This record gives sequence, C-alpha cells and structure tokens, in this order.
Amino acid sequence: MRLFKELDIPLNKPVHIGDVNAASAIMRNICFEFYSAHQKRNEIVSLYLRMMLYKFNDQMIFHYSDSFLTETKYMHSLLWIRESIFRWPEQEWNADFFADELGISRSRFQHLYITAFGSTMMQDIIDSRIQRSCELLTMTDSRIEDIAETCGYGSVSHFVKLFREKTGVTPAVFRKKKTEHNKT
Repeated sequence: MRLFKELDIPLNKPVHIGDVNAASAIMRNICFEFYSAHQKRNEIVSLYLRMMLYKFNDQMIFHYSDSFLTETKYMHSLLWIRESIFRWPEQEWNADFFADELGISRSRFQHLYITAFGSTMMQDIIDSRIQRSCELLTMTDSRIEDIAETCGYGSVSHFVKLFREKTGVTPAVFRKKKTEHNKT
C-alpha cells in the first residue's frame, strides 16, 4: 500500500497502461516465479510487482501530465502504432507509411513517436522482434533460421547480431541457458 501512495496510483480507478505487452511479460514472470520451487520466489515476485507498479506510474505520468501529447490529435494513432508493432513484430513497419497516414512529415512523426514513448520506432521494432524471438526460443524447438524469419528478419546473421546486442548472448546460447534453467 505504501508504494501505491508513494507513486500516487489510484485505487479502484482504471489506469491507462499503454504498453500491454510489458505488463503481460511481467505477469508471466510473476506466475512463473510464484509456481517455481525457488527459495527466494516471494522476494522475486515482490520485485516484479514493484517493477510493474513503477511502469504503471511512468505510464500515468506520461498519459495524464504531458499536456502536449494528451491533447494532440495524434496520440491515439501513436498508441495504436506502438501496440501494433509489439503485437505483430514480424510485419514490415515503415515510418514513411505512418507519417503519410497521419498527414505529417517523417521527421515530425519520428519526433512525436520519441516524445510519446522515449524510444524510436525502429528501437521498438527491434525490441518487439527480440522479445518475440526470446519467447519462441524458450517455448519451441524451431530452428534459429526459422525463428529469425518468423520475427521478420530476412538475414539470420543480422538477427543474431541484433539479438546479441540486446541480450548479451547469441540465440543458441540463450536457448541453452533457458533450457538448463527450466530443468532445475
């Protein structure tokens, strides 16, 4: 309760979450840890809950206090675009297309996107694809080449390079570590 008050998160009132994928990923981790046999599972679940509350707070600050973005006619479209990027990471997303759809220049679109989300559209595309590839590496036995293609990468070497930059390991090492972790 103290953290709710500290972060000024209202009780019994709907709160705009924004990126539902982030909240969903945290909830998955909470469930995994809660049902695990780890000795420190309660502490880990508590940390995940705190992280989720901090993310909610960030979204509330963004959604309710930034008058430029909440009053702009582009906000709804920007939220839809970002949600789509994370929902369908394999798509060929294009800033020029979205700028044309909104009737603004590419640079204006990119500025609005960065202002709204704190990252570029391309960073979000890469993050969504890497996030999806991590899920596929963990939950399937698909070949890395097939996962790269499923996640929208035409080049396996490019996929492996970006995956290593984002996670610190190659897809094969990531899968091996997750497989070993799940066995324990």
